[in-house]
Amino acid sequence: NSLLSFLVGKNVSLKNNILTLNGHGSLMQLNSLENSIDYNNYYTSSDTFMIVNGTLYNNFKQYTSAIKQDLHSLNFKPKFVSAPDLHLNNDLNLDNRGIPINGITTDLDGEIRNKIVPDMGADEFKALHQPNDAAAVSIYTDSNCDGSLATMYAKLYNNGTNTLNNVTIKYSINTVAQPDYNWSGALLPDSATLIVLGGFKNNVFDPKSFIATTWNPNGVTDSNFANDSCFGISNKILLNGVYEIGTNSVFPTISSAFKILKENGICGSVLFKIENGSYDEKLKLDPVNGASEINTVTFTSKSRNYNDVTINNQTDTTLRLLGPDNVKFNNLTFRTGSSKGLMR
Repeated sequence: NSLLSFLVGKNVSLKNNILTLNGHGSLMQLNSLENSIDYNNYYTSSDTFMIVNGTLYNNFKQYTSAIKQDLHSLNFKPKFVSAPDLHLNNDLNLDNRGIPINGITTDLDGEIRNKIVPDMGADEFKALHQPNDAAAVSIYTDSNCDGSLATMYAKLYNNGTNTLNNVTIKYSINTVAQPDYNWSGALLPDSATLIVLGGFKNNVFDPKSFIATTWNPNGVTDSNFANDSCFGISNKILLNGVYEIGTNSVFPTISSAFKILKENGICGSVLFKIENGSYDEKLKLDPVNGASEINTVTFTSKSRNYNDVTINNQTDTTLRLLGPDNVKFNNLTFRTGSSKGLMR
């Protein structure tokens, strides 16, 4: 049994919730990762944390490390007023840890939500804020196109009662520490500002993860460590440009190229050059996000001679096209030994 189950469908949005399970079973069961699930707090007394596509994850860290989802979600035991009264009681772990959602401006009691960093759960509560409390509430990049230069931004929020005049932001890319960013200004309480931390070149084969942490607001120790760090990841780099397919290439098989096309999509025209040889594969191509009359996807033999690349399957259909548009196959030979047909 699970507290929540999404066994069919996709594109489910689950944000700003507190999921608590005191008993047996899992918190949630998912059969698709094509959902928008983040900024939730999960807590369970069970040793079965989450089930995703049939795989059991016993704890929060195991779950988030494996599927790269719920990057801004938390794993704290919520401090409710009591068992029947599920208002939060000065819970600094969950205070201002949500994300604004269009159309949701009030909580369950009709109280106004924080427009920048609402609280998780149904209750927008008033925590007893400390004088100096700087929060890193988000970190992200402005581009996810392969080969492009991406600028990395962090949103700084003053969760303290004093005006924030300076703070150090420590951040890393793929666990490699970057030079500290020393911010100064005059950030009023309950206000946020956007900071440019740096940049890097996107690489579809080298996705980046980021961590940003605030340090010593106004030159003193932070009053609340729970909101100091935020996380980000660039796990959906869009394809763009020329790639090679072959044993010693970045894509060893045609199927591996099809797979990343489905998962990531494209942001410009894409050309796959296939090395000479025979490829025994069962191919299935789904619609490609981003493909258009301008941004096309082309598969061709590297030599541009159709005799040099043979794609065959002796037991099944060699190539199945499941609705992709603006995809081209040039200078290739397709063969099959199956009665199911060469293509469909």
